[in-house]
Amino acid sequence: MMMATISLVSFADNIPGQPQYEKGVKLYQGYGVGQNFAKAVKMWKKAAQKGHVKAKFSLGYCYANGVGVEKDIKEAMEWYLEAAEQGDADAQYNLGLLYLSGNLDVEKITKAIEMFEKAANQGHVRAMNNLAYSYSLMSKDWHDFSPITKWLKAAADKGYWKAKKAYDEWAQEMEEEQRAAQERRRQRMRFR
Repeated sequence: MMMATISLVSFADNIPGQPQYEKGVKLYQGYGVGQNFAKAVKMWKKAAQKGHVKAKFSLGYCYANGVGVEKDIKEAMEWYLEAAEQGDADAQYNLGLLYLSGNLDVEKITKAIEMFEKAANQGHVRAMNNLAYSYSLMSKDWHDFSPITKWLKAAADKGYWKAKKAYDEWAQEMEEEQRAAQERRRQRMRFR
Protein backbone atom coordinates (compact mmCIF):
# COMPACT_ATOMS: atom_id res chain seq x y z
CA MET A 1 0.00 0.00 0.00
CA MET A 2 2.81 2.40 0.84
CA MET A 3 4.46 1.73 -2.55
CA ALA A 4 1.37 2.86 -4.46
CA THR A 5 1.21 6.11 -2.50
CA ILE A 6 4.88 6.85 -3.05
CA SER A 7 4.73 6.15 -6.78
CA LEU A 8 1.59 8.25 -7.11
CA VAL A 9 3.29 11.18 -5.41
CA SER A 10 6.43 10.83 -7.52
CA PHE A 11 4.24 10.65 -10.65
CA ALA A 12 2.46 13.83 -9.59
CA ASP A 13 5.80 15.55 -9.06
CA ASN A 14 6.67 14.81 -12.69
CA ILE A 15 3.67 16.73 -14.02
CA PRO A 16 4.90 20.13 -15.23
CA GLY A 17 3.54 22.82 -12.92
CA GLN A 18 2.31 20.37 -10.26
CA PRO A 19 4.23 21.96 -7.35
CA GLN A 20 2.87 25.42 -8.22
CA TYR A 21 -0.62 24.02 -8.66
CA GLU A 22 -0.51 22.30 -5.26
CA LYS A 23 0.79 25.45 -3.58
CA GLY A 24 -2.09 27.35 -5.20
CA VAL A 25 -4.56 24.79 -3.80
CA LYS A 26 -3.08 25.21 -0.31
CA LEU A 27 -3.32 29.00 -0.59
CA TYR A 28 -6.88 28.78 -1.90
CA GLN A 29 -7.97 26.45 0.90
CA GLY A 30 -5.84 28.08 3.58
CA TYR A 31 -4.24 24.75 4.39
CA GLY A 32 -1.17 25.40 6.55
CA VAL A 33 -0.32 28.71 4.86
CA GLY A 34 -3.28 31.01 5.46
CA GLN A 35 -5.96 31.53 2.86
CA ASN A 36 -4.97 33.95 0.12
CA PHE A 37 -6.95 33.79 -3.12
CA ALA A 38 -4.81 36.35 -4.98
CA LYS A 39 -1.62 34.39 -4.26
CA ALA A 40 -3.38 31.16 -5.27
CA VAL A 41 -4.20 32.74 -8.62
CA LYS A 42 -0.55 33.75 -9.07
CA MET A 43 0.61 30.20 -8.36
CA TRP A 44 -1.96 28.75 -10.74
CA LYS A 45 -0.82 31.14 -13.46
CA LYS A 46 2.72 29.83 -13.04
CA ALA A 47 1.46 26.25 -13.25
CA ALA A 48 -0.78 27.07 -16.23
CA GLN A 49 2.19 28.55 -18.10
CA LYS A 50 3.74 25.09 -17.80
CA GLY A 51 0.60 23.52 -19.28
CA HIS A 52 -1.03 22.28 -16.05
CA VAL A 53 -4.66 21.57 -16.99
CA LYS A 54 -6.19 21.78 -13.49
CA ALA A 55 -4.44 25.11 -12.92
CA LYS A 56 -6.08 26.39 -16.10
CA PHE A 57 -9.45 25.13 -14.88
CA SER A 58 -8.87 26.78 -11.48
CA LEU A 59 -8.04 30.09 -13.16
CA GLY A 60 -11.20 29.86 -15.22
CA TYR A 61 -13.19 29.33 -12.04
CA CYS A 62 -11.53 32.27 -10.28
CA TYR A 63 -12.14 34.66 -13.19
CA ALA A 64 -15.72 33.45 -13.64
CA ASN A 65 -16.50 34.06 -9.98
CA GLY A 66 -14.21 36.97 -9.11
CA VAL A 67 -12.17 34.97 -6.59
CA GLY A 68 -8.75 36.52 -6.01
CA VAL A 69 -9.13 38.54 -9.21
CA GLU A 70 -11.69 40.88 -10.69
CA LYS A 71 -14.54 38.97 -12.31
CA ASP A 72 -13.85 38.67 -16.04
CA ILE A 73 -16.01 36.25 -18.02
CA LYS A 74 -13.97 36.64 -21.19
CA GLU A 75 -10.78 35.70 -19.31
CA ALA A 76 -12.62 32.83 -17.60
CA MET A 77 -13.74 31.50 -20.97
CA GLU A 78 -10.18 31.62 -22.30
CA TRP A 79 -8.82 29.60 -19.35
CA TYR A 80 -11.70 27.13 -19.47
CA LEU A 81 -11.21 26.74 -23.22
CA GLU A 82 -7.52 25.95 -22.78
CA ALA A 83 -8.33 23.31 -20.15
CA ALA A 84 -11.25 21.99 -22.22
CA GLU A 85 -8.97 21.55 -25.23
CA GLN A 86 -6.73 19.43 -22.99
CA GLY A 87 -9.73 17.21 -22.26
CA ASP A 88 -10.73 18.46 -18.81
CA ALA A 89 -14.40 17.50 -18.34
CA ASP A 90 -15.00 20.06 -15.59
CA ALA A 91 -13.69 22.85 -17.81
CA GLN A 92 -15.83 21.62 -20.71
CA TYR A 93 -18.87 21.61 -18.43
CA ASN A 94 -18.22 25.09 -16.98
CA LEU A 95 -17.51 26.50 -20.43
CA GLY A 96 -20.84 25.07 -21.60
CA LEU A 97 -22.54 26.84 -18.70
CA LEU A 98 -20.92 30.13 -19.69
CA TYR A 99 -22.12 29.70 -23.28
CA LEU A 100 -25.67 29.34 -21.91
CA SER A 101 -25.47 32.51 -19.82
CA GLY A 102 -26.76 35.82 -21.11
CA ASN A 103 -28.64 36.20 -24.38
CA LEU A 104 -29.02 32.85 -26.06
CA ASP A 105 -28.75 32.28 -29.77
CA VAL A 106 -28.26 29.17 -31.89
CA GLU A 107 -24.48 29.65 -32.07
CA LYS A 108 -24.07 29.86 -28.27
CA ILE A 109 -26.37 26.89 -27.69
CA THR A 110 -24.47 24.89 -30.31
CA LYS A 111 -21.16 25.68 -28.57
CA ALA A 112 -22.68 24.68 -25.22
CA ILE A 113 -23.87 21.41 -26.72
CA GLU A 114 -20.37 20.73 -28.05
CA MET A 115 -18.77 21.30 -24.65
CA PHE A 116 -21.42 19.41 -22.67
CA GLU A 117 -21.17 16.50 -25.09
CA LYS A 118 -17.40 16.25 -24.62
CA ALA A 119 -17.80 16.25 -20.84
CA ALA A 120 -20.81 13.89 -20.92
CA ASN A 121 -18.86 11.39 -23.00
CA GLN A 122 -16.34 11.33 -20.14
CA GLY A 123 -19.11 10.48 -17.68
CA HIS A 124 -19.74 13.99 -16.30
CA VAL A 125 -23.29 13.61 -14.94
CA ARG A 126 -24.24 17.30 -14.72
CA ALA A 127 -22.98 17.73 -18.29
CA MET A 128 -25.32 14.94 -19.37
CA ASN A 129 -28.22 16.73 -17.70
CA ASN A 130 -27.32 20.11 -19.20
CA LEU A 131 -26.75 18.52 -22.59
CA ALA A 132 -30.34 17.31 -22.54
CA TYR A 133 -31.46 20.80 -21.52
CA SER A 134 -29.40 22.38 -24.32
CA TYR A 135 -30.92 20.01 -26.87
CA SER A 136 -34.36 20.97 -25.55
CA LEU A 137 -33.55 24.62 -26.30
CA MET A 138 -32.97 23.60 -29.90
CA SER A 139 -35.97 21.24 -30.04
CA LYS A 140 -38.29 23.74 -31.70
CA ASP A 141 -35.99 23.47 -34.72
CA TRP A 142 -35.83 19.67 -34.47
CA HIS A 143 -38.13 16.78 -35.10
CA ASP A 144 -36.00 14.26 -33.20
CA PHE A 145 -36.17 14.37 -29.41
CA SER A 146 -34.04 11.26 -28.89
CA PRO A 147 -30.89 13.17 -27.80
CA ILE A 148 -32.87 14.78 -24.98
CA THR A 149 -34.22 11.45 -23.84
CA LYS A 150 -30.82 9.74 -24.21
CA TRP A 151 -28.89 12.21 -22.07
CA LEU A 152 -31.57 12.71 -19.43
CA LYS A 153 -31.82 8.95 -19.02
CA ALA A 154 -28.03 8.58 -18.87
CA ALA A 155 -27.77 11.17 -16.08
CA ALA A 156 -30.78 9.69 -14.26
CA ASP A 157 -29.27 6.20 -14.51
CA LYS A 158 -26.11 7.52 -12.87
CA GLY A 159 -28.22 8.69 -9.93
CA TYR A 160 -28.37 12.43 -10.57
CA TRP A 161 -31.64 13.36 -8.84
CA LYS A 162 -32.34 16.47 -10.95
CA ALA A 163 -32.03 14.39 -14.11
CA LYS A 164 -34.23 11.65 -12.64
CA LYS A 165 -36.97 14.16 -11.89
CA ALA A 166 -36.63 15.80 -15.33
CA TYR A 167 -36.55 12.41 -17.07
CA ASP A 168 -39.71 11.27 -15.33
CA GLU A 169 -41.48 14.51 -16.34
CA TRP A 170 -40.10 14.26 -19.88
CA ALA A 171 -41.18 10.65 -20.28
CA GLN A 172 -44.68 11.51 -19.07
CA GLU A 173 -44.88 14.45 -21.47
CA MET A 174 -43.72 12.29 -24.39
CA GLU A 175 -46.26 9.61 -23.45
CA GLU A 176 -49.07 12.18 -23.38
CA GLU A 177 -47.90 13.59 -26.71
CA GLN A 178 -47.89 10.11 -28.27
CA ARG A 179 -51.41 9.42 -27.00
CA ALA A 180 -52.60 12.75 -28.43
CA ALA A 181 -50.94 11.96 -31.79
CA GLN A 182 -52.60 8.54 -31.88
CA GLU A 183 -55.97 10.14 -31.16
CA ARG A 184 -55.43 12.66 -33.99
CA ARG A 185 -54.61 9.78 -36.37
CA ARG A 186 -57.77 7.93 -35.31
CA GLN A 187 -59.84 11.05 -35.89
CA ARG A 188 -58.37 11.52 -39.38
CA MET A 189 -59.09 7.89 -40.22
CA ARG A 190 -62.77 8.34 -39.31
CA PHE A 191 -63.22 11.11 -41.87
CA ARG A 192 -61.66 9.35 -44.84
